[in-house]
Amino acid sequence: MIRIEDPVKMFRDYVLNRGYEFAYGSSSFINMFNEQITTLVGLSPIQTSTIIGDISGRITDYSYTTDLFIGQLGSVGDTYDDKYFERLNVLKTELVYMINELSCKTIDLISVNFTEFINQYDANIDGISAKIQFTMV
Repeated sequence: MIRIEDPVKMFRDYVLNRGYEFAYGSSSFINMFNEQITTLVGLSPIQTSTIIGDISGRITDYSYTTDLFIGQLGSVGDTYDDKYFERLNVLKTELVYMINELSCKTIDLISVNFTEFINQYDANIDGISAKIQFTMV
């Protein structure tokens, strides 16, 4: 019998160990920003797909798809260049580092696609989101 992993716990534990605040779900991500929390790593709800064995026709594994994102409180007055070079580039480097580190230890990556966001929501959050598809090691 295949064991169903808990990717949310795996991401939460990893993010907290890196010293960041963690939020699961986009509304939690938005609502947690305040004066004390200026950088946050979030995870969108995870979609789980089954992998069917070629011969057996049974479920042999699971793959997961989610958005892992890191954001900071932004300033409306900053130009795009300011945001990119002072914030987004640094956040993307950190997100790539986290994904690579997880890939070496706990997940097998299938695909990764990045999207940047600027002045999102009422809090003017700037950040990077990575849609990742993976299996657990």
